[in-house]
Amino acid sequence: HDLSFAGKLNLLYIVLHAGAVVFFFICSYMLTTRLLSSLFASFILAFGAVFWFQSLIAEVFPLNTILISIVIFLLLVWKCNRKKYQKDNKLLLLSAFIYGLAVSNQQASLLLIPLILFVIFKGDRKIFLDVRLLLGGAILFCLGFILPYMYVPIAAGRDPYLNWENATNLNGLYRVITRRVYAEVSQTGAAYVTFNQLSIDKASAQIIPFIKYLMNNFGLFYFSLGILGLFYLIKRKETFIWQFILLGIFCTGLFFAVYAPINWQATEWDDFNIVIMSHQRFYTVSLFFYSFLIAFGINMLLDQLKKFKKTVLAGTLAIL
Repeated sequence: HDLSFAGKLNLLYIVLHAGAVVFFFICSYMLTTRLLSSLFASFILAFGAVFWFQSLIAEVFPLNTILISIVIFLLLVWKCNRKKYQKDNKLLLLSAFIYGLAVSNQQASLLLIPLILFVIFKGDRKIFLDVRLLLGGAILFCLGFILPYMYVPIAAGRDPYLNWENATNLNGLYRVITRRVYAEVSQTGAAYVTFNQLSIDKASAQIIPFIKYLMNNFGLFYFSLGILGLFYLIKRKETFIWQFILLGIFCTGLFFAVYAPINWQATEWDDFNIVIMSHQRFYTVSLFFYSFLIAFGINMLLDQLKKFKKTVLAGTLAIL
């Protein structure tokens, strides 16, 4: 009770990121089926430089991270337990509502749509022909999206110290929802994605900085472990899992990196805090997905260790 309002707010966001790590652990265990791999990867995610730093900032991103992690958790439970949950599809409807909340909190979450459609398609493609279910999901998504905004006019009517757009009427609320202020100051004249500004040369040039971003968070060793985890999945023909992870990384980080490139001429590599305080805070959820690869990299090491033990045991028995 001795914390100031700012302190309580910062504590809330620490709890939100901690909650996201818990959901990561559960999702990782569902995919890897190994407790040790999931637990270790969870610690790597939690104590990563960028992920840790973002949990200390009272911004929209920690809330976005845990909402997206809940959506991923619900989709994976539905996908991995087909016989039990695909009959009523309540988990899909709940995930639609949570996803609406996530988009309301951070509209860049719309970029996750290809991943969500991919999981549903792999789980039960017949759902795309179920008009009743699709309509119910759309209604719940819209409900989740609009509910937080219903409070905005109430809060604005109290004449707070900070009153963005003074949304006490429909026009002000419309400007808040559509982010008109961003469109008015944007060089493209739009607050959202405009594909006419995409350039293949500029986009490809941002792949290396994004990889360095991942390396800065995890460190060279754990980043390399993630690469090994990818090869491990491909070798074991775990097609859905590695496609799911790579698509997640693209939707939650790489796309934004190539769409809104950072001017590295104005930002030195050593000035890391300035970088992650601007563009790279939008990449936070990609750390969630890359940690899955690290978990499978640990799986690979454990498999090799098991083979080594068997080899040593066999050699010892042969000598005896």
